[in-house]
Amino acid sequence: MSRAKMVADRVDAGRESVGLAIFLTLVEVLMFFGFITLAVVSPATLASPLIDGSRITVAFLYGIVILVAGVLLIGVYVLVENAADSRNFRTDSAKVNR
Repeated sequence: MSRAKMVADRVDAGRESVGLAIFLTLVEVLMFFGFITLAVVSPATLASPLIDGSRITVAFLYGIVILVAGVLLIGVYVLVENAADSRNFRTDSAKVNR
């Protein structure tokens, strides 16, 4: 396999990972701006307790959900990219061994 073909294959793989990264980033941004929009439109909703008499508010839970979702989205990205790198490594090493 020519060096130019190997470089082209890596560029194509890079484009795929950028698309995934943009999608996952948009998911996180939408969740964050949903929180901001709720704060602007209905601050009383965010200030209300989760359970009657509780000191934990909807805003606190929403914030925790955004943080946990961010960590999970990063985990998804890492798993997908590691799997893709593993597949590329196996196919590249098989081509080199020929």
